[in-house]
Amino acid sequence: EVSKKLVQDPSLRAPRRITPSFHWRLKPEYIALCNDAVMDHYHKVMYTVKARGLYQELSDGFDVFRERGRGRYDMELPIFDSPSFDFLTDPEKATWIPVVKKILGDDAILIH
Repeated sequence: EVSKKLVQDPSLRAPRRITPSFHWRLKPEYIALCNDAVMDHYHKVMYTVKARGLYQELSDGFDVFRERGRGRYDMELPIFDSPSFDFLTDPEKATWIPVVKKILGDDAILIH
């Protein structure tokens, strides 16, 4: 009776141990490639913002770059849609797709 109660009441269970994934993560070279693309895009946009005095537009938001808070930016990188980055978007190559489908179901699709 007591052991059954422990299993059923989540507040009585030991905290779940989270371990790093060695399967559903990007390879270090892919992380470096993404980092380089993001930083290149960021520097190009910031150069344009500074050169043209577009600071207000940055806070209002561009189509592909918007400041969300001091030092926080949302960016869309068109290069991520290129074949060089299909490891992010191709369901056959993206290593994280199986875990997403396990959580959301086999009909889960990438829409952005």
